[in-house]
Amino acid sequence: NLFTPVFSESYDASLNDVYMSCVNTHAKNASKFKPMVYVGKELSSNPAHAYLNRLLSLRPNPMQSAAQFWERAAKLYFMENNVFIFLEWDFTKYKEPLSALWILDLEMNALEVKADENGEVYLSFNLNGRPYYTGMENIVHIARNAGPNILGESNPAIKKVLDIIQTNYQGIEQAIKSSAFIRYIVQSTTLLNDTVRKSRAQEFAETYLGNTSSGVVYLDSATNVIPVTANNKYANADEMKLFENKIYNYLNISEKILKSEANEDERQAYYELTMDPLAIKISQELTYKIF
Repeated sequence: NLFTPVFSESYDASLNDVYMSCVNTHAKNASKFKPMVYVGKELSSNPAHAYLNRLLSLRPNPMQSAAQFWERAAKLYFMENNVFIFLEWDFTKYKEPLSALWILDLEMNALEVKADENGEVYLSFNLNGRPYYTGMENIVHIARNAGPNILGESNPAIKKVLDIIQTNYQGIEQAIKSSAFIRYIVQSTTLLNDTVRKSRAQEFAETYLGNTSSGVVYLDSATNVIPVTANNKYANADEMKLFENKIYNYLNISEKILKSEANEDERQAYYELTMDPLAIKISQELTYKIF
C-alpha cells in the first residue's frame, strides 16, 4: 500500500515566475522563524532544553543554519504542499538525545510513504548515504491543503491558471519565431521543380532582403510577391493581470507584500493569514514529536 508522495501535477509551477516570486517571499519570511522551548507561556529555563533551542533556532543539522532550514521547509510547503522532517535520535547521549533535524526531499532522498497490513504508516528514504525506515513518530509532517489522508493536496484550479499563462507565453514565443522565419511568399505563374524553387527563393532573399538591398524590387510578370503578416492571438495585459491575481489569491499574498510596499496593517494581515498557520503547524508537530 503505497501513498504516492508526488505532490505536483502535470505542470511545473517552478517555471512560472509569478508563482515562484510568491513562494520565495513566503520562504524568506519563514527563514525568520525561531522556534524555542516554552513551559506554559514562559521561555523554558530548564538546562536540559538549552540544546533543543540551539538545534531549533541556530543549527538543526551540520549542513544548514536555522534560517536556511526553515526557508527550505517553507518552500516545500508552498511548492509541494508537504514537508517531511526527520528527527534523528542518538540515545547513547542521554542528556541530548535529539542529534539533528533533516528535511527530506522527495527525489534527493528517494522518499516513499508506505502503510503496512495493520494500517501503520512509515517512511523509507536515503540520508547521508544510508537507507532509513522509520515510523511517523520520528517524522515531523507539515501539510498544506490537508486532505482525507496524511498528505496535503494540490489544487487543480491553480493548475488551469498556470497552464493558461504557460500557453500564452508559448504563443508569444512562437509568434516571435514565426515573424523571423517566413516573411514573404514568392509565387511563379509557371510550374517549377524543387531545385529551381529553392534556387529562386535563395536568390530573392539575397538580392532583395539582404543588407545591400536598395529597397526597390524589380520583378517580371511571371513573379508575384505576397508579404506574410502574422495575426497571433494571446492574452492582453489586463487578462494576464487577472491570472496573476489568481496566483496571489491561491498563495495568500499581495503584490504589495512582494514589492515590500505594504503598510503595517497589510503586513500584519499577511502574517496572520499565511505565516501564522505555518508556524502553528510547525510548533504543534515539533512539540508532540520531540516531547
